[in-house]
Amino acid sequence: MNDSRATTDQPNAAIRTAVLVARNKRGIRQQDMADELAVSRVTIINWETGRSVPSLEILQGLRYHKAQWVSDLAETILAIMFPAREATR
Repeated sequence: MNDSRATTDQPNAAIRTAVLVARNKRGIRQQDMADELAVSRVTIINWETGRSVPSLEILQGLRYHKAQWVSDLAETILAIMFPAREATR
């Protein structure tokens, strides 16, 4: 495996874990999470399996979601995707 793939896999794994932990802490199904985040169940499956990650557009919208756990999840994922962002806060 080349280094660029390893670098890409690490954030994806952390994002996958963050999504799974958030959903499991709430005790909700993938469909329930999808409904809350206004995405499809397939999108949640893809995030949980690491096939894809949330887009910046989705994350920006979720940062200001009425449910605190959703905005916390968005902030966690943004911190994973952009670690330098946390250092400048």
